[in-house]
Amino acid sequence: MHATTSPVPQFPGSYVMRTETPATLALIFVHGFGGNAVGTWNDFQKLVDDKFYERAFSNFDLYFYNYESTQRIIDSSVETLRGFVAAICQSSQYAAVQFIAHSIGAVVVRQLLLNAHSGEAKAAPLSKYFVTSPLLFAPALFGFRHNTAANLIVSSLPFLSVATGLWALTKGKVYSDVVAGSPVLEELRDRTVILFQKRPELVALQALSFWGQDENVVFVKDLEIDNRGAFEVGYDHFAVCKPLLDAPLPIQWVKDALQPSSL
Repeated sequence: MHATTSPVPQFPGSYVMRTETPATLALIFVHGFGGNAVGTWNDFQKLVDDKFYERAFSNFDLYFYNYESTQRIIDSSVETLRGFVAAICQSSQYAAVQFIAHSIGAVVVRQLLLNAHSGEAKAAPLSKYFVTSPLLFAPALFGFRHNTAANLIVSSLPFLSVATGLWALTKGKVYSDVVAGSPVLEELRDRTVILFQKRPELVALQALSFWGQDENVVFVKDLEIDNRGAFEVGYDHFAVCKPLLDAPLPIQWVKDALQPSSL
């Protein structure tokens, strides 16, 4: 049972749901373009303590991470996430940190994991916490499928007209990093595969992905080293990460992935 919910100091919009007894693990939810720490994940927050799922999450403090996802390049978002992980690990005695991410958030997460395990100076000290596979919903590792994907993204954003949202996406600093054929994405994919093939014990480089068959924003592709956990009918880019009280499949996928853990 998660007894308290509180903001994370110095990271506006981020919050943590803490277990009643000190947790040994941290689970960090990382949203995608224009998402946020609340709406992207509804109703994970309500369901994690449901009797059907609470056991899977009982050893985890749950962090719902918020960041500026439109006006920063991927490297900048990676550095901010690195600082977030460093801060929570310094203040708590976690044995490991695991990520759940959606869309562009999956790109940010995988870049951080690669940086840490490839010895990048700032990220390397965190590598000891990254010992489990990330769980990725509709990861944007191969970029947007087509131009209308942009319209679909911005039309889903609250309080933004499609025109304003489309301008924010195409003029946003992150846009060039996540289009199909982006050098940023190509290098991330290539380096991740090469490092994992050399060092297969680095399981954090191998992701488990969850897709909807109605995916309408990004290319439905996994790295050759990855595993696919779901390809579900009736789910699109936005619904695939949202377990509803009457349609809880996304949290069931996560539960099934977490419970076999030996940590």
